Amino acid sequence: MYETSAVVNRARRGLFAAIDANVFYRAYDPSFDHKTAERVRLISRVRQGLKRDEFTLYYQPKICLKTGRHAGGEGLLRWINKDGSIISPGSFMPKLENTTLIDPVTRFVVEKACKDVKNYRLAPVSINFSAKNLMDDELVHKMGRFVKSHGVDPAMLEVEITEGALIRDPAHAKVAIQSLIDQGFLVSLDDFGTGYSSFQYLSQLPLSGLKIDRAFVANLPYSPHARTVIKSMVEIAQALSLTVTVEGIETREQHDIVSGLGADYVQGYYYARPLPIADYRQWQCPADLAPVMR
Repeated sequence: MYETSAVVNRARRGLFAAIDANVFYRAYDPSFDHKTAERVRLISRVRQGLKRDEFTLYYQPKICLKTGRHAGGEGLLRWINKDGSIISPGSFMPKLENTTLIDPVTRFVVEKACKDVKNYRLAPVSINFSAKNLMDDELVHKMGRFVKSHGVDPAMLEVEITEGALIRDPAHAKVAIQSLIDQGFLVSLDDFGTGYSSFQYLSQLPLSGLKIDRAFVANLPYSPHARTVIKSMVEIAQALSLTVTVEGIETREQHDIVSGLGADYVQGYYYARPLPIADYRQWQCPADLAPVMR
């Protein structure tokens, strides 16, 4: 017979495993013990990292195709090791998104973005919201007040959400998005086209824009079908008065093709990788990006 505490602990580990897998339940497996220990260590490290100012934001520029000019950027979380190396967000953010630490991490991102916007007079900045963030009524409803307390207009921040955040509770998500819009924020749907019901969301949610996922960009030079898909997405979005950003542009050829498909903004390594604030402030849009005449 197991002690009650052991049963409860194993049930909790099964719960964490179910949350990570986005399923209703998971039967306990001994391998969960190792994953739970890793999670506890990660949470401890992140908590200490926040206290020690080991986190910061890098910014990836966004370019307006109509003007050929820099039109803002995306604020991306970076964790700087003691030796100056960067810990990849992919190694810790997915594990944090279903823990209580996602709240202080998100608040850090919002606060840091506000400080940079105000101190350096940055163009509008987009930040990412997890599904847990979007379901956090206190965070959502106080966002405007929090941003204004830093002397920043909410219109200077765009909140990016993924379809995964919508699937969890579409009705709740719609209310949360409307609250953010009412407070003056822009709200866009990130990774558009990778889910099963994206077009349905466009017509039902009070969004201001969308970002077409990089998965559709790689084959643009070789696939007429890929170009047709992106053009269709752009036309539908703009018919709904949504701005369209295409991310993942890595070559001049991709840039030229997307420019002719009607998108509003582009983003990707062709223009710049995510940059620390000092480099981002000095970054200049390539001179040969001529405005697109439409």
